[in-house]
Amino acid sequence: MLHTVVKEQPNRPVTFIHAVRDEHVQAFKNEVENLMTDHHHINQLTVYSNPIDDRHLKRHETGYITKDWLEHNIRNLNSEFYFCGPTPFMESLVQSLTELGVTSDQVHYEFFGPKEPLNVPAHA
Repeated sequence: MLHTVVKEQPNRPVTFIHAVRDEHVQAFKNEVENLMTDHHHINQLTVYSNPIDDRHLKRHETGYITKDWLEHNIRNLNSEFYFCGPTPFMESLVQSLTELGVTSDQVHYEFFGPKEPLNVPAHA
């Protein structure tokens, strides 16, 4: 998704948020950092649920992406939100975004596995 935005809308501000267990399983870490070097309008926020190396915590956070975390870290809720992940994560994220007033036309997601319905209340 990030490559597509950079290619098709090279000046569009983007915040790449990555929720991951620890540094050792952080997919695309170097790729995202390289894109950020070449495209200064990309910002990255990483949340480790179980960090291994405390040195990373100066630039990243620990815990989970929650409604409170989104409210604190997302500057503009009038944005487009694109995400993928396991179904429970996506259900939680959609629920939190909805509670923060994000409308369904701002929310876009992909499944890692077979498509299945998300168990969340109707969007505002």
